[in-house]
Amino acid sequence: MLYLINWTLTTHERNAAIKRFLGPAAQPPDGVTLRGRWHAIGALRGVALVETDEETALFRWLLQWNDLLQLEVLPAITDEEFGQALQASQAHWWQHE
Repeated sequence: MLYLINWTLTTHERNAAIKRFLGPAAQPPDGVTLRGRWHAIGALRGVALVETDEETALFRWLLQWNDLLQLEVLPAITDEEFGQALQASQAHWWQHE
């Protein structure tokens, strides 16, 4: 399953987050694949896309960060999956009009 992880940190926590990011905590544990990570230029926030079927591994990784970052974790689907869901729902709507 895919998860979007949005994070924000305060200037107060910036230096501690930099130090941690440059260490091993930046990489996810076994069982969690980092598909990509993007950082907002000039802002203390960003987003990552991860894939896992081991939610407890994802939770353990996020526990290494939630003392410094505000985290929002959202399940996600691909464009293909989204399109398939729209097609199925359209067919359902048309049958009930």
